[in-house]
Amino acid sequence: MFQGVRQGSVLYILRKGETPTLNAAHVVSVSNPYNPNAQNFFGQNPMVDIQVSIEGETVTFKELPALVNFTTSKDGLFVTDNTEDMLAEVKNLHRTSQQIVESAPHHEQLLPLYESFYDILDPNLAKEKEKDKRLNLLEEEMKGMKGTITDIHKLLLTSLKSGNQPLNKE
Repeated sequence: MFQGVRQGSVLYILRKGETPTLNAAHVVSVSNPYNPNAQNFFGQNPMVDIQVSIEGETVTFKELPALVNFTTSKDGLFVTDNTEDMLAEVKNLHRTSQQIVESAPHHEQLLPLYESFYDILDPNLAKEKEKDKRLNLLEEEMKGMKGTITDIHKLLLTSLKSGNQPLNKE
């Protein structure tokens, strides 16, 4: 529990987010338990403020619940003084990432299905997609025709340069 943390103890801080980081911080000081919202403790969960040193920088964690072993802040910090709690959290994050990776092929297969749902729900969108598809097909055909015309032009130039005269049939 955070109320049992003492100067010199270690707090483990996991910054969740895009790229998680884990730090072991040394406790500099711990406040006495207090209640930030009321004059008495009755029915309230006491809080403590813990000041730690992380990589040479002093950071204060305000209003940590005094009667718990770990907490997660609004900005995604998981804080505990217990390696087993931190290990459980890291395993949970690892398992979640593993499940996401394993489910990626399934979700890739779903994308065309969802696209077809759009066509059902918005016929105008389906018509636009069909027009775009036909336009792209026409563009590809035009590119092919342009290449063929260029090839014919090169053949004619080569033929004329080499002295082969086209046959006149009269």
